[in-house]
Amino acid sequence: MTNKFVKLALSIAALSPLLLSSIAPANAQASTAHMQKTGAHISTQVHPKNVKATKMMRATTATSKSTKLISYSPQTAPILRLGSRGKAVKEIQAFLKTQKLYNGATDGVYSRNTRSAIIAFQKSHNLKADGVVGVKTWSAIIH
Repeated sequence: MTNKFVKLALSIAALSPLLLSSIAPANAQASTAHMQKTGAHISTQVHPKNVKATKMMRATTATSKSTKLISYSPQTAPILRLGSRGKAVKEIQAFLKTQKLYNGATDGVYSRNTRSAIIAFQKSHNLKADGVVGVKTWSAIIH
């Protein structure tokens, strides 16, 4: 029974890093060590009945990727535009990827591709589509 529980727990953990944090570290380490010793295999296949749960976990994971942006305040966040560089640009690019608006490099360089993705985001949120990440765009991204 214990081995089945360990396999189930590790299978769930393989699907979502968020769930791994709820397992006590000592148990997780012991389970991993046991799996390595016995050569057990973790199946990442999802039973059709669990597809809805898997989609919800993926959505949670995608949302957690944008949580870095929560640390910004729309009023104090940097204004980003074509040519801007840095951590904020990189985080905006990562956010735009989760929104499936950007498929370029997450390199921290506000390029024409980044600008196009911001314009698409602005249009989808009924904002002035100027490609500049100002107070209103930051507010829409954060909230």
